[in-house]
Amino acid sequence: MRRCVIVTAGPMGDYDKLKNKIEPDDYIICADGGIDHLKGLGLKPDLIIGDLDSAQKLPDGIEVKRFKSEKDETDTILAVMHALDRGFKEIVLLGGLKGRLDHTFANLSCLQYIHRRGARGCFIDSDNEAYFVENGSIKFNPRKGYYISVFPFGGNAAGVTEKGFKYSLDNAVMTTELPIGVSNEFLDGTGEISVKSGALLIILSKK
Repeated sequence: MRRCVIVTAGPMGDYDKLKNKIEPDDYIICADGGIDHLKGLGLKPDLIIGDLDSAQKLPDGIEVKRFKSEKDETDTILAVMHALDRGFKEIVLLGGLKGRLDHTFANLSCLQYIHRRGARGCFIDSDNEAYFVENGSIKFNPRKGYYISVFPFGGNAAGVTEKGFKYSLDNAVMTTELPIGVSNEFLDGTGEISVKSGALLIILSKK
């Protein structure tokens, strides 16, 4: 099934490093000011969504879903909701990890929203990636030049195991007040992170 790629507003770094993350048949949604990244990414959107208060110029001939600026949802979560309504099971969000801290935290919360509605989501910019797992496991291929960090999300997490990384963890409890999972490193093989009870936010950051 096709993926949905959501282009968010705010800084996302080097466009050339992101172009290989996009597949030819991806369904592209621009969340408001994400439209200003289209030229750099070489993308044409299928849909533009949001209150459009930060988009500099709207391209012609593209479907637009406009919302009032006085709303509870961010433009990014509106784009996520639309993607889920259309049945997408894999959602890649470009950007969203730099810029305003409040928006960054709201964006990370979107990953839990996506997961609990039966889909997979991740945020990617040129220097960072963010993933989410709850009561399950996730695998990563080796990533040269990146750290990988694990945080409990929304509460403590029990039965946390990290295998195939420089520093292993076995059936540990991670608490929200003590960040013990920062800056692990990849080895040559596949790494796996699992949690028996609770949710984890997993962040890859360029060294």
